[in-house]
Amino acid sequence: MSDSSKHNRPKGGLQKNERLFDNIERSKAEESLRATCPAISTSVQKRLDRAMASIEPKQKRRSSFSCRGGVYLCGVLLVALLLQSALAANASTDLHPPLRSDGISVTCQHGLFEKYWAHPVIDMLVLLVGAPIIAYLVWSQRRLKQAETALRTSSSYARSLIEASLDPLVTISKDGKIMDVNQATMEATGVPREQLIGTDFSDYFTDPEDARIGYKTVWRDGIVRDYPLSLRHLSGRVTDVLYNAALYRDRHGEVLGVFAAARDISQQKQAEAALRESELRYRTVAEFTADWEYWILPDGTLRYMSPSCEQVSGYTPEEFYAGPELLTRMIHPDDLSIYTDHRHALSTDAGPEHVDFRIVTKNGEYRWISHTCQSVHGPDGEPLGQRVGNRDITKRKLAEEKVNQLNDELESRVRERTAELERIIGELDGFCYALSHEFRAPLARLEGFGAMMIDLAAQDGDEQIIHCAQRIVADSDRLRTVIDSLLAMNRISVAEMHQQKLNLSEMAMRIASELVEEIGNRRVNISIAPDVTATGDRFMLETCLKNLLGNAVKYSSKNPDAMIELGQKDIDGENVYYVRDNGVGFDMAFIKNIFQPFCRLHHQEEFEGTGIGLATVHRIIEKHHGRIWVEAKPGAGATFYFTLGANGEDA
Repeated sequence: MSDSSKHNRPKGGLQKNERLFDNIERSKAEESLRATCPAISTSVQKRLDRAMASIEPKQKRRSSFSCRGGVYLCGVLLVALLLQSALAANASTDLHPPLRSDGISVTCQHGLFEKYWAHPVIDMLVLLVGAPIIAYLVWSQRRLKQAETALRTSSSYARSLIEASLDPLVTISKDGKIMDVNQATMEATGVPREQLIGTDFSDYFTDPEDARIGYKTVWRDGIVRDYPLSLRHLSGRVTDVLYNAALYRDRHGEVLGVFAAARDISQQKQAEAALRESELRYRTVAEFTADWEYWILPDGTLRYMSPSCEQVSGYTPEEFYAGPELLTRMIHPDDLSIYTDHRHALSTDAGPEHVDFRIVTKNGEYRWISHTCQSVHGPDGEPLGQRVGNRDITKRKLAEEKVNQLNDELESRVRERTAELERIIGELDGFCYALSHEFRAPLARLEGFGAMMIDLAAQDGDEQIIHCAQRIVADSDRLRTVIDSLLAMNRISVAEMHQQKLNLSEMAMRIASELVEEIGNRRVNISIAPDVTATGDRFMLETCLKNLLGNAVKYSSKNPDAMIELGQKDIDGENVYYVRDNGVGFDMAFIKNIFQPFCRLHHQEEFEGTGIGLATVHRIIEKHHGRIWVEAKPGAGATFYFTLGANGEDA
């Protein structure tokens, strides 16, 4: 572009401005421009020199044009463009001389704008290059701010997620120092974030060396999973955790450190400990019991087999697991139908079912099994099979067989003994019959002849014959009494019991009246407690009281103040009846045979008797399922105690 064209373009602009501005206003604008132009010209001069240098046609500048240089040039061009517009609007080469300040031209012919802006190439460069660059810079700046805003939002969101985690999270540097933690880590250690950051991560574990081993494993393998450690709180509380850690890198792939996350497994460990304890209790009961236990599923599969199966059957659990049909094969052939019927009759909803059968053990022995089967159901009622318990009852069965055998033998012996007793009783009945009939007639004749001899001897005055005849009559009478006593005891032995409620006090009073009449004028004080009752056979209990009261009267005959008492009292919770006297008594050393027939502790000349009375009393008490005993002392009398058993007592 020629110099004339450079001068003509601004001049035309100034002529147009003459019609728009008056001279006064233009003068004021030029003065203001002269005042500010030197500083702007100097600054713009320097910046344009540097900017244009970046685009001068030099070899090294052709090869590269940095983004920073482009941005810088755009800024300079923008300032220059604005300044050119201002100067072009106010400068006029026709009406005013060129404005200068310190020798710097502000027109298009000299100074700064003469060097750059006067060239049409520069004008075109400003328009074609500057505007798109400025637009790009504005767009880039806006994108940068949007990216920064998105980055801040994403960072805030990521941080909120980290802080919201209930698991302790920590980042560790290459030298093992803590770089950052979340709130959960502070709660697990009791240490604030400010104090945690920069400290050695292993200081917060119960076993720092183990923690460092895990840290080294991460650096070696790049990751570690479920690494068990224990975090220690400032209060001393220990939290069991599982650590999962991995290396983390920047966008260029360079390792920055380790990111670790801990999962609190305290409750899990407590649950595992409780489960182990429960399983131990179950195993202790199931595996150390002598019973053979197993659980069979609905499809016939064995779920569990206790080790005691080998002790009972000889087969190991593994053998049963390998072939569950062994449970059926081992049943004794004679008992297989029992087992089969039991299995078919078993309902899934039924309670425990029990059956006994024999099995054939691995070594061929027969054993009896007490088999109990219980249906098992899940929480929702679904059938889970049967739980089975087998108990070895071989010893019990053998004992039962032995008992049955002994019972059979005993029954046979009882039958034999019963037959023998019946024979003896028959013989005794025959003997009693003989006593009653065969002996009574001869005795009656002896008594009759004795009486005749006494009468004849009395006429002749022969005292010796009289004495002998009297002995014959007395012995015959005594023999009759013995026979009557034996017959009475025999009748009691074979008689049937007729139980009824009896008033023993009334019964004793009648017997006492009879005894008083028999003894005549002898003084005897008989005391009978009122309302002494019992349940038993009337005839037998009356016979019992007659013998006891009669003996008391007889053996107290030498005591002028004889006292006899009938009563009852409680001894160790048992109702006891007693008959007491203050007669001659006896030595307890001779008590052994006192209740045996014909046993006498005193001579016949001292006290008459047959020796059958106490034996009869003993027989009566036995038939009432009671017991009798005596306490005595020579010269102090005797007390006979007796009970009537559970069925005879009636206090």
